[in-house]
Amino acid sequence: MKRFSRKGGRNGRFLTLPNLLTLLRLLLIPPILLALLYRSFKVAFALYALAATTDWVDGYLARRIRQTSRLGLILDPIADKLLSFVSLVALTVPSLGYSNPLPLWFTVLILFRDIFLLVGIIILYSMIRRISIKVHALGKASTFFEDVSLFLVFLLNALNRPAPLLFVLYIITLALALLSLEGYVRYALKEARHRAKNKHVQRP
Repeated sequence: MKRFSRKGGRNGRFLTLPNLLTLLRLLLIPPILLALLYRSFKVAFALYALAATTDWVDGYLARRIRQTSRLGLILDPIADKLLSFVSLVALTVPSLGYSNPLPLWFTVLILFRDIFLLVGIIILYSMIRRISIKVHALGKASTFFEDVSLFLVFLLNALNRPAPLLFVLYIITLALALLSLEGYVRYALKEARHRAKNKHVQRP
């Protein structure tokens, strides 16, 4: 019988509790989408709440019992972004009969931020072959408000209760998302200039 190791450090192990929870989150995405398409909003909310819980628990376990791995560092953000992407797009489709559909402008601008950031990272990496993007306070705040927005939209649709005040939450989330993008761009450009300068200095 295989046992889960509690040893610290980043390694290549696959069967860690955080990784299994991340995989569970990935596996929950298709059922969430199907539940929304079939207008089973209570089921969709329950599945989304479970997925969101795994996100918190796997991060806690990775820090608490030091079960980090190279695979986890890749899978976790992929699972988060896929869950967010599917939820944003599906909850924006008005024909599904939501009491609280996401506004199109909100979804488009949030996805634009994510795509712009991803493309920027790929371009910079192709130029200097190495880049690290640190998550700053605005980035964490943006992610938190986006998660809260999605959670409340899932919940209120499950309860079939319109909530006009969600508009305020959308504005706050969007403002933080765009401000965090500006911060990431500044940091990435600074990092790129720094590495390019060091590379130039080291040339014989």
